[in-house]
Amino acid sequence: MSMAASAGCRVPAGHAGGVLAEMTDDAAPLTIGTPSNTSAAVSPASPAARRKLRCAVLHLEDSLKWADGGNLYRDALQAAEDEWAIYETAREGTLPPPGSCDVCILSGSHYNLSAPETAEIPFVAATSAFVREAVERGSPRIAAFCFGAQLVAHALGGRVGRNPGNVFVLKAEDIIPGPAFAALPAASGVVVGAGAVVDDHDDVAPGTPTSTLGTSPCLRILVSHGDCVETLPPGATHLAGSPSCTNEVFRVGGTVIAMQSHPEFDLDHCIKTKIWPAVVEERKRLTEEQVADSLASFEKPRHSRAMLQIVRRFLEGDATEEGSSTGDGTATGAAAVAADAGQACCSGGSAAGSS
Repeated sequence: MSMAASAGCRVPAGHAGGVLAEMTDDAAPLTIGTPSNTSAAVSPASPAARRKLRCAVLHLEDSLKWADGGNLYRDALQAAEDEWAIYETAREGTLPPPGSCDVCILSGSHYNLSAPETAEIPFVAATSAFVREAVERGSPRIAAFCFGAQLVAHALGGRVGRNPGNVFVLKAEDIIPGPAFAALPAASGVVVGAGAVVDDHDDVAPGTPTSTLGTSPCLRILVSHGDCVETLPPGATHLAGSPSCTNEVFRVGGTVIAMQSHPEFDLDHCIKTKIWPAVVEERKRLTEEQVADSLASFEKPRHSRAMLQIVRRFLEGDATEEGSSTGDGTATGAAAVAADAGQACCSGGSAAGSS
């Protein structure tokens, strides 16, 4: 299925399925090439920026509560002189034209790919095709977060399901890197071994010499999800897991990195103002014990800045070097996986829709 194949389709009303279910009544036709806004960054917001990027955010949330959600990813990852365009993919149905961007960010969403009907929503199907085509071409490079990571897994032949025990996870989660994460060039100086990271957490002033910092067994990042990636796509490489999600971080070849967490989130605006009232106070998704655990986790140091540094380096890096450095999953191999996944999805053979 090509990106253009879904142009003109409309998202039926009533496809809400998650905790943030404030939806518009309808959606605009799927089109390619008209971002809602563009901008050039005027100051760096992440360390170690090395080259100018043409960046696109695919905002996969249509809830009015998150109308400005695409800006979170730009603000978290931008560097000086970058060019950024935000596509309201869920609400307006837009996708970047081929060749128009070097980097593509897939956002979170309230949608649940554990529900079979979600895969049939036009913007989800079109974005899945976009991911497969990007992997086949080796461009643009992709960073995917939460629902975006689940969509990558689904699009390439993996499986998405409900969290173990159908428990909603809302906390600062301990994300434990594995050997492949430590070997990733983009993680050099941050992840220093399996289960070991330099403790350059958000409360430490940027630029603190790493020689003065200790190590932590995890990257502690904010998470909010009811679904997770149960099975990685064929050829994907597991990078990190957590107590609540086995496949917290993974990559596909040298051009896609995906994670269940939200390093772009801040605690006050995103969690306390937007998510906590809906999940905890209105929908009672957490038990009293889980509420206490979540609140306690928010008091611990977090490592969002360190994870964003890794993502930025990955997006700037050379696909061939990153794909070959860990010994598997090169861009060429990922393209074959994407082609196979596309054939399976188009024939109705994707496993992600089953429960």
